[in-house]
Amino acid sequence: MSSRELSQTAGDGDGSPPVPPADRPAARFGDIIENGWASLTNPTRQGFFVREFHRSGKMNPGRTWEVTDGNGLFWELKPTGDHKITVKPALSGGMGRAPCPSQTADDVPGTN
Repeated sequence: MSSRELSQTAGDGDGSPPVPPADRPAARFGDIIENGWASLTNPTRQGFFVREFHRSGKMNPGRTWEVTDGNGLFWELKPTGDHKITVKPALSGGMGRAPCPSQTADDVPGTN
């Protein structure tokens, strides 16, 4: 088996079955991430995407997302590609926040 075929059939390196990239949630900086596996009262249920990195080794290898609440709390989340992890695009105000009411469309980057 060639390395290209191997990379197409490999999962996240954690023994999980491969998931096609189209089925995985895609995230960009500031997007709102909701973890449906967390309870409604869990403060880490919803946060803002910061970055993606790859963990290697025996414990939790594969893709990992760093997420924040915007107030200094950071945690890590494994993007599983299932229906429980949702990604909502960030608003134009940055970090998922709406622009200040006193701002006009000319003041907000990317709205021209």
